[in-house]
Amino acid sequence: MMRALYRRFVAWFAGQRWGSATIKRLYRPLDQAFYRLTGGRRGLGPTRDVLLLTSVGRKTGQPRSNPLMYLEHAGSFWVMGSNFGGEHHPAWTQNLMANPEATVQVGRRKEPVNARLASEAEREQLWARLVEVYPPWSAYTDWTDRAFRLFELKPL
Repeated sequence: MMRALYRRFVAWFAGQRWGSATIKRLYRPLDQAFYRLTGGRRGLGPTRDVLLLTSVGRKTGQPRSNPLMYLEHAGSFWVMGSNFGGEHHPAWTQNLMANPEATVQVGRRKEPVNARLASEAEREQLWARLVEVYPPWSAYTDWTDRAFRLFELKPL
């Protein structure tokens, strides 16, 4: 009961512009640290559908990690580059486009993946399932004219 209430509250909070801005600035860095500290067993978020994506920075060549909601489908992880409905695509999507080799951590399990930008048809096909994972994505589409990049992270 409490978990369901918490999930609804976070979905509402993240669906507000000020709420998503708060999450982007404060929550994500804390969630990433907590995820690593506990070996991925618990995140601060309302869902367990969070992975830690580590890609190579396209400008720096340094590893960059981001906690991301994901959908597991057809043996792959699918991640959405919504940037909380912001005007620009998140940097991690540009990193994957420059270098598709990355690593994901799901729980304590780490595995190399190859990233592929999904087609518009794939994005439309998976949209309802993606919004089940993270309902605020639906609100974010109203905040920007850009199409969110969806990536398939296929384990090697």
